[in-house]
Amino acid sequence: MRGMGLQWQVYLFEQLDGLCSAAIILRFANMKSEPAKLGGFLSYANCDSIFNEMAKQSNALFFVLDFPPEHINELEKKLKNITLKNRIAYWSSHHHCGEKTISLLKNFVKIVDIPASKTNICSTELA
Repeated sequence: MRGMGLQWQVYLFEQLDGLCSAAIILRFANMKSEPAKLGGFLSYANCDSIFNEMAKQSNALFFVLDFPPEHINELEKKLKNITLKNRIAYWSSHHHCGEKTISLLKNFVKIVDIPASKTNICSTELA
C-alpha cells in the first residue's frame, strides 16, 4: 500500500480491543512514514453516520478495527460509495459473521480479518 499517496485513517470500535488495534496500526504507519490519523470511534449508534462521512472523503486509506460489519445498514451501498474515491485496506472484528458478509467485504476491502465461526482470538491479535 506504500507510495499510493493516501492518508491512512483509522476507525475503531469504542472498546479496549479497538483502541489496542488502532495503536498497533498507527504505530505501523509511523514506522513506515505514512501519514496517518485517528478517523473516529465507531459504535452501534453512530456507524451509519460515520460510514456516510467516510464516503464523502477522498484520497484516504481506511482501516476499520474491531467493528462487526453486520451492524451496518445497507453495507454494500456504503462500501461502494466509500471506495469510489478511497480504499479500505483492512477490516477486523473478533465477532464472527456470516460467509455472505465476509464475501461482500472481500469485494471492497484489501484484507478482511473476521472469523466465520466463533473464536477466542481478539482484534488486537489480528492486527
